[in-house]
Amino acid sequence: MEEAVARLIPEYLGETFTCQTTPHRNMVAFQPHVSNHRQAIVIQAHMDELAFKPTRYLENGLIEVYPVSALPMDACNQRVIFQPGNIPGLLTVQQKDKQRFYYVDIGAASAQDARDQVPVYAVGAYQNDVVFRGTQAVGKSFDDRAAVAAMVCALASEQCREQAGKRVIALFTVREETFFWSHREVTRVVSDLDVKAGLFVNIESCPANKPPVSGGFNAELGKGVVIAHMDKSYVAFPHVSRQLMELAATHEIPIQNMVSNKGHGELGKLCYELETPGIGLAIPSLFMHSPNSVIDVRDFDALVRLVMAIITDYQP
Repeated sequence: MEEAVARLIPEYLGETFTCQTTPHRNMVAFQPHVSNHRQAIVIQAHMDELAFKPTRYLENGLIEVYPVSALPMDACNQRVIFQPGNIPGLLTVQQKDKQRFYYVDIGAASAQDARDQVPVYAVGAYQNDVVFRGTQAVGKSFDDRAAVAAMVCALASEQCREQAGKRVIALFTVREETFFWSHREVTRVVSDLDVKAGLFVNIESCPANKPPVSGGFNAELGKGVVIAHMDKSYVAFPHVSRQLMELAATHEIPIQNMVSNKGHGELGKLCYELETPGIGLAIPSLFMHSPNSVIDVRDFDALVRLVMAIITDYQP
């Protein structure tokens, strides 16, 4: 369901970046005429969103679906839409013991009617608009499209367009929510550009405002961008962490520092494949993977500014 996002990225980046799409629909955006290729800054966020795949068609017209990634109970009674065909439906959740079952009602009269409208190769996603309330934005798929938007805002800014001496490579990836995304394909494209990365930055969303049962990290809305110094796949080098914290202080960017043993492992996979140091950034999100997730625009602004600072001032 990332096609609409992928169409917008080249429009916003303009002629400053050349955008290429890989066979698995990852997008690589790079500057074709910037010097010092051995000091490239590689930045990545994923375009895909939580999706639903049909698994079974019931005689009453309901479609049992499988959620691609973890789905909270507050997904119940929410609007979804299937592609191809723009077929709308209502998602319901039933729980038996500890197992959850997900069904979509598209108004079909029978199993065959449902199959004709939503074939097995169709993909569904939440259908919802973004609503602003004070400093907060409420909408679907902020994981990880808020990070994609922040990357585009930073890369399209005059400050970054005018910078010289670094080669910036932006990776807009897909299939992250499946846990099996094509990181090797992405690194092969970077290698084909004949560059050596000096830093890899993975940008994600992280849960916010939840009581830390284990006493671990708890991000807060409106308190700034999160610097992830460690996740379950990677521990940032001290000099990288220190320089990002110093950049944030210099530019008066509010930050929150996270050390965690969670995550899907994309940071570590790409750092090891690119053979470069890396670090993670994240924007706090309340009610992740729901159609009504919440972010704070002040955190979004802090993320944009920190990405800009990394592009223009980071020293590998």
